[in-house]
Amino acid sequence: MDAIMGFLHSAMPLLAFAWGLLCKYLPKLASIPNASIPWVNALLFLVTSLAGPQPAHAGGFLGLGGGTFLGQLVASMWQSAGVSIFYEFFARHPLKAITPQPTP
Repeated sequence: MDAIMGFLHSAMPLLAFAWGLLCKYLPKLASIPNASIPWVNALLFLVTSLAGPQPAHAGGFLGLGGGTFLGQLVASMWQSAGVSIFYEFFARHPLKAITPQPTP
């Protein structure tokens, strides 16, 4: 189980990015509010970080300690924000250019 959760934790940025793209561009998921995507991603990051193998003692985040719940929560929110920023800066405009836009 630790191997599976360890893999999910390392692949989580890619999975979170894919989840955001699905919510944004898949018509069946269009009813999901865009504002909820980073919160769902943060929750998924938190679940995988708490359920998976724990980092080394020195692996804390901003001095909060890697093993504390607060440290994991802040790190999860930070990773979710990073995925959102990656989408905004690098993926939004190229994806908008290649996806068909609805005509009013």
